[in-house]
Amino acid sequence: MAAPQSQYRRFCLKSATIACVVENGKPATIHLPPDVIITVLDGLYDSTEPNRQVSVHAEGKTFKMFAIDILERGVRF
Repeated sequence: MAAPQSQYRRFCLKSATIACVVENGKPATIHLPPDVIITVLDGLYDSTEPNRQVSVHAEGKTFKMFAIDILERGVRF
C-alpha cells in the first residue's frame, strides 16, 4: 500500500518570480528570488486555467502566485 501524498507541494523557484501580498490592507507585488522554496497551499492542479492564483507559503509569509509561474519556473522539491 502506497503512502498518502502530502496535500502540500513544495517547489524551488529557478528564477525570480512575482508574488502578490496584502500589506497594510493594500495589495502589493514582490519578487521572490531564485532558489527560494515555496509550499503551495491549495489547488495547483485543480483547474486547467493557467492564470488562476494559488496560495503559497515562503520566507515566513503567505502569498498569492499564478499557477503557471509555479509550474514553469519551479522544480518540484
